Amino acid sequence: MSNSDKNILPVGEDNNSHRTFVLSVLAVIVIVASMLAIKTMQEAPNAGAGGPGGGSMSMPPAAVFVEPIIKDTVQAEAFVTGVLRATSEASIAAREPGAVVEVFVDEGDIVKKNAIIARLDSRRITALLAEAKAALASAKGLEGQRKAELIRAQSDLEMKRGLLKSKAVSQSDLLDADRAMAVARAQDGVAVDGIAEAESRLNFLNIQLKDLTILAPFDGVIVDRQVEPGEWVAAGSIVASLVTVDPVEAWLRVPSRFLDDLSSDSKNFRVRRSSSGQVIVPRKIEIIPVVEPLSQLFTVIATIPNPNGKLASGESITGLLPIGDLEPHWCFSTDALIRSESGDFVYVALKPEQEGSLLGSRKIPIEIAFERGNKAFVAVSSSGFTEGDRVIVEGNERLIPGQSLMVKVREEVSMPPTR
Repeated sequence: MSNSDKNILPVGEDNNSHRTFVLSVLAVIVIVASMLAIKTMQEAPNAGAGGPGGGSMSMPPAAVFVEPIIKDTVQAEAFVTGVLRATSEASIAAREPGAVVEVFVDEGDIVKKNAIIARLDSRRITALLAEAKAALASAKGLEGQRKAELIRAQSDLEMKRGLLKSKAVSQSDLLDADRAMAVARAQDGVAVDGIAEAESRLNFLNIQLKDLTILAPFDGVIVDRQVEPGEWVAAGSIVASLVTVDPVEAWLRVPSRFLDDLSSDSKNFRVRRSSSGQVIVPRKIEIIPVVEPLSQLFTVIATIPNPNGKLASGESITGLLPIGDLEPHWCFSTDALIRSESGDFVYVALKPEQEGSLLGSRKIPIEIAFERGNKAFVAVSSSGFTEGDRVIVEGNERLIPGQSLMVKVREEVSMPPTR
């Protein structure tokens, strides 16, 4: 064997030595890294707790917005739908037949009570009135004649009664005078009745004449005009339609489950226009306690002021019905809510130990009593809030337990009316 052959090592032995060296180096590295990690964890105070001064291994602070919770005594509300109606609607009809002479209104006109709507031809009634007046005068003249005849018959009867005692007249003459007296009295009664008949007819014709002028039965707006001058209308024919403007009524359809919770107190009852969102407090509330069997709904009528006439009959509205009792509630923005399968909760920013620092946040499970607009209400008796708490309304979705906070107060948003 040559010298060169003696210096060549077997291939298998070289690979084994190299592998052993690499494994040894890796083992040393792992041991050193583990020792460093243990030492770092032991020396880092409150590592991972998220508090200030947590060292290089602490989580970065989360930027959040907060708002203070507000305590108020409020009442839950139910939202129902309905429509506006005029308090009074009338189809004004002619009471007497006749030709239309004048029409004084048009659609959209505002009229007062007893304003003239239309006038019918009165010539026929005027002629009959003249005849009735003449008949009354004649009846009064006849009654005067009958009264004079009655007085004459009474005098004649009394005279003959006196003469009968002295035998100056016979019994037959006395009986004739008595009969004449009875006839005169009956004729006088007929004449009196004739006057009453003539006066009654005259009054009836005056009523007919008055009815030829068609008047508005109440204040309102003309919504329909159905006659023109020259037309003939029969008794009962519609001349125009009139509706009231102020106030109007909101007819609301309410589920029967709220029947026990409602009251006629209108202070906490509100109505909102669907078109503009305007919220109105009614003057009066009327509850109709009749539930429809199929729909299980009953009716609530709210009387609403309408001084400027902007509310129109048939307009869609929403009723905000107060239900339940007035109770203290915590109020905060719905942005603070986090909903999960296990329930709703919010994060409350912990109070700082010193100026400019915060410990972190606290998770509080809640049970929402009701929501109104962009506000959530939680009963004070069933919550873990305290006075001065501030809920996190922005950045709460990304919070990690124990993470420190950089807090900024969000500008306050005006609260919706609660009463």
